[in-house]
Amino acid sequence: MKVLHYLPHVDLAAGGVVRAVLDMTSMLAGAVEECSVAYRSGPDIAAIDRGVGRLAVETVAELVAAVGRYDCVHLHGVWSREHVTIGASAREVGVATVCSPHGMLDDWCLAQKPLRKSAFLRVYRRHFRSDVAIYHCTAEGERRQVTANLAIGPERTAVCPLYLADRPPVRSSPPTSVSDVPTILFLGRIDPKKGIEHLIDAIPDVMKRLGSVRVEIAGPATAAYRRRLMNRIRRRGLERVVEMPGMLRGVEKERAFERAGLFVLPTYQENFGIALVESMMRNVPTLTTRGTDIWPELERHGAIIAEQTPTKLAESIVDVMTGSGRDGPSSPDLDGLRRWLDRDRIAETMVAMYEGVAAGSDGHPA
Repeated sequence: MKVLHYLPHVDLAAGGVVRAVLDMTSMLAGAVEECSVAYRSGPDIAAIDRGVGRLAVETVAELVAAVGRYDCVHLHGVWSREHVTIGASAREVGVATVCSPHGMLDDWCLAQKPLRKSAFLRVYRRHFRSDVAIYHCTAEGERRQVTANLAIGPERTAVCPLYLADRPPVRSSPPTSVSDVPTILFLGRIDPKKGIEHLIDAIPDVMKRLGSVRVEIAGPATAAYRRRLMNRIRRRGLERVVEMPGMLRGVEKERAFERAGLFVLPTYQENFGIALVESMMRNVPTLTTRGTDIWPELERHGAIIAEQTPTKLAESIVDVMTGSGRDGPSSPDLDGLRRWLDRDRIAETMVAMYEGVAAGSDGHPA
């Protein structure tokens, strides 16, 4: 089995899709005959696993010419004319196409710029209905939305969680802090869909109940959106409470998790939410919303699921940080997380998906 993944720009600052592809291909390198990543550019090309093939291309035509050497082509994301061209070319030569939407076909995402997206789906209907053999979803919640929004049957989808190549160290001791003030952490791409405004708006209420707190909002952001958040922080009088240190990597990222008394992602939409899993696997109490497609799985393994309003977020934050919630202090189920995200099980599921679509003579499941 030879599988080619396409990732135009290998830039980890762009968000979870790049991280997901790098981890997925690292896992598959030892599970299939050949796993390669085709890319155009990016600052993090060196992060591609050594066991993964690298195919640098300058044009889509170069990539199309290489497609016939593989059994499957795996596309990541939806809103790309490049993907349409690659999918059509793969189908012509009998190569199966797999697509991971990464949440882009979720209801919330389709409601953003809806006219443009509905037009794209209409114009390239053949691609979505015929060229793509299987849609890889990370959870049943994503599968339900993909099948409904594309009007396809569930047999055109496969559900498999993402794999985290770097298993984080489990924190066994209480959080370490620069002071005695408890720290609330958000870490990830800073984007309007993450609901960070709700977290900022909840903090004054949290402080009334807890006293002093620290809030660390870490991650890459556009200059315009960063200014917008800083203005909101100033209007709430939180300049000495909320810090925005930018994107953290390596040791600095680990130190942020070590300081955290609670990890919060009050998101509108995530199809997986890698940072949530990273936090839980470090044994950090973790809070998110039902905007995360995997929220039932996370809740089953000890995450707190809150309503996405400042008032409800504040209540949940206080309950967790004081241990006064309905179920007492929150502690992630580390054994359950490890079973759910077991490397061998995920690899076996992914390989079976590839073999199933490759067995179809027209690039569709046999």
